[in-house]
Amino acid sequence: MLDFAARQKAGGTHLNFFIVKQLLVLPPETYTPALLDLIVPRVLELVYTAWDLEPFARDLGYEGDPFPWDEERRALLRAELDGLYAHLYGLNRDDFAYILEQFPIVKRKDVAAYREYRTARLCLEAYDYFSKSAREKLRSAVEEIEIRLTQLVVRRLHDDLSVVPPHVQEGQEPERVKQGKPPRAASLADFLGAGYLPLLGKVIKANREQFEDMFASNGQVDAHLQPLVALRNELAHPKELLISSKVRSSGEPEVRWFAEKLGLEIDLVLPPAI
Repeated sequence: MLDFAARQKAGGTHLNFFIVKQLLVLPPETYTPALLDLIVPRVLELVYTAWDLEPFARDLGYEGDPFPWDEERRALLRAELDGLYAHLYGLNRDDFAYILEQFPIVKRKDVAAYREYRTARLCLEAYDYFSKSAREKLRSAVEEIEIRLTQLVVRRLHDDLSVVPPHVQEGQEPERVKQGKPPRAASLADFLGAGYLPLLGKVIKANREQFEDMFASNGQVDAHLQPLVALRNELAHPKELLISSKVRSSGEPEVRWFAEKLGLEIDLVLPPAI
């Protein structure tokens, strides 16, 4: 976006100081902690490819070795940053697509190498992935999984509250009171209604023989549910409508896994792919 705007202002091959003053540089207050969590790891991986940049990496709190130079990986990282910045600059998708078409040399090289304008495709896929509508689709998918998984647990356990260990029931009483419910649940469905995903794992592990077709061990219950719970919490309380890359990348595969197990059709916006 900055490159495109600079081309409209520069009349030659030099950027005079008065032109630099006009460039579309986002102010420092734009970079909230949540936004930096998305940007910094990608910038770090793109920049820190040699030991002479070690001080830069250490300033960012990274103690590892330089990242290998992988052209395919770098293309994805650049596209993700471009897609994210398109949102920061307030562009709609058509605006962003138009700007991408104004780089004919990039397009020509892409078409020669990949038989498509790959840079534009990756950037637009990243734009879609970071969009509000993509987050809404993800949130709806997690909510549907919560409902369907709860229904499955209640059905297989015959809505019998006695299958829940007493200490688990007692531990949930403060939350029930906080929600304006009686301290003691009247049924399994009532009990799970006070917490959903955080409680489902405990109930399933206490009765795992009823769910062996989904989970081969208690460890698998945690492995599949914990990333989903973390994703649910991020979606319920987003930071400036952003989702942590780590939480999203670990949670989305579990959304697809549960959707397959529960026979759900979900419509998720996928991250860019080579």
